[in-house]
Amino acid sequence: MKKLIPFILVIVIAILFTGCQATPEEPVVVKKDTERMVEKAGEQPGGTTVSDLGVPQDRYALDLTGADGKLRIHADTLVTLPNVETMPIVRVSVSSFTQEQVTGMFHYLFPGEKPVINSQIETKSNIEKEIIRMKKQASENDFGSLTADKFQEIIEQLEEAYRNAPEAETEAQISDGTMSLAFDSQTREPLFWSLSAATSSAQFNVSVPADIGKIGSSESGAFVSGASISYRRTDLDYSTRNMVSTNGTTLPDAADGKLRMKYADAVSLCEVFFTAAGMPTTFNVGAAFIIDDSGADESRGENFAYQLIFTRTAENIPLYFELTSSSSNQDESYSLPWEYETIQFIVDNSGIVSVVWRNPIRVDDIVQQNSSLKAFSEIDGVFQTMMMTSYEAVVTTTLENKCELDINITDVRLCLMRVREQNAAQTSGLLVPTWVFYGHNKGTNSDGEVRYFQGAASLNSSSSDETTVSNFEFGSEQANNVFFAFPGVRESEPVVLLAINAVDGSIIDSSKGY
Repeated sequence: MKKLIPFILVIVIAILFTGCQATPEEPVVVKKDTERMVEKAGEQPGGTTVSDLGVPQDRYALDLTGADGKLRIHADTLVTLPNVETMPIVRVSVSSFTQEQVTGMFHYLFPGEKPVINSQIETKSNIEKEIIRMKKQASENDFGSLTADKFQEIIEQLEEAYRNAPEAETEAQISDGTMSLAFDSQTREPLFWSLSAATSSAQFNVSVPADIGKIGSSESGAFVSGASISYRRTDLDYSTRNMVSTNGTTLPDAADGKLRMKYADAVSLCEVFFTAAGMPTTFNVGAAFIIDDSGADESRGENFAYQLIFTRTAENIPLYFELTSSSSNQDESYSLPWEYETIQFIVDNSGIVSVVWRNPIRVDDIVQQNSSLKAFSEIDGVFQTMMMTSYEAVVTTTLENKCELDINITDVRLCLMRVREQNAAQTSGLLVPTWVFYGHNKGTNSDGEVRYFQGAASLNSSSSDETTVSNFEFGSEQANNVFFAFPGVRESEPVVLLAINAVDGSIIDSSKGY
């Protein structure tokens, strides 16, 4: 359902948020010193209570104009606050899915069914040969490029895989939800545990790195992604083209009478999924939408479903979530080591028809129990300054005043967002109190044609590409390419417009984790 941003748009975004913007009086986009930030959070004994932040009691309202009226920023939305007195800073680390959890999910999604394994797996005889070979090498102190401990660890993983492996391959082997271990074809080092099973109408895939300590690295030449689980009914194809936000109380007219599943029942099905997996009840609905099965011809669909975005909680506080990933795996030095956790369900009249769960985390310990936070008025000041500074450059420089830009803030939330922890392993991070502003960016050209950004533009982007946009005359073929690179012709998933650290007021770049 996610749409890829064409390359030309990526270049434009990178340029407009680096060299083409004025610098605020105080630099708020900086690489963070997390130790100093934690110290600042502890300056006030007892921290700052959420009720003392001065958050608007009714709605957050904002109307700004810039670029001679061609930039318009509007907000009229509720502010979502966690139901707590104070906000902590919490240390987290990368996690995974256990075999027990995968088995629980598998049996919940395929009750009474017999999915067939549709990928080649290692048999007992194949794995036994490897165990014998490696034990012989170990007896001769031949560990290759590995340490003796690492070599023994691989043998133990092979022995575990042997216990779960089938005696022999069959043409259509029925899966019981057990993952198999895949190995490097040359070193025979375990790479990941996986499962790919399907029925005639559903597909279930699991990928779990054999060594979660390598997530976010490229030691073996390939980037090691986090654990992931996906389930999809292959006979259904829902789209976000006509998505409408919902709080569960009303349905759009088009879905009335067609989406018979109650919102509360849809949420309950997802909660039972977590229970079946043996997960603690620490997940909440972060956002909910009504979607349909409309096609590319933009016609309205006939079938409707809920898209439910769940978020993990820590200390009863929801964590940051995004509907379109902004993380980058291209440069380990500056990109977020592992992407933000994503948990998405699609539920229609028949039940759960899609699950996507990527990059699970583990909540470890509390670094600062009661954080000192900036007043909302200060956060609002940072937001207005950065939005005007950045997006005026979009209109005046990138699009040379030939396009109007409307930015609509649809949601403002105080949550916990993961950032890099200074001098810590890449597989750990800190959850810090953060204000997240969600919304849409809409561009309109002189012919009245409309395009939407489908991804958030990073305020701390960098690009080595020397391409400039000064030669883009709106109306020319090149300028049209820039405009039409915006892939959406209607509002789709809300994007993260800005994330602001509630402790020090600095901007958090979600693609870099600081």
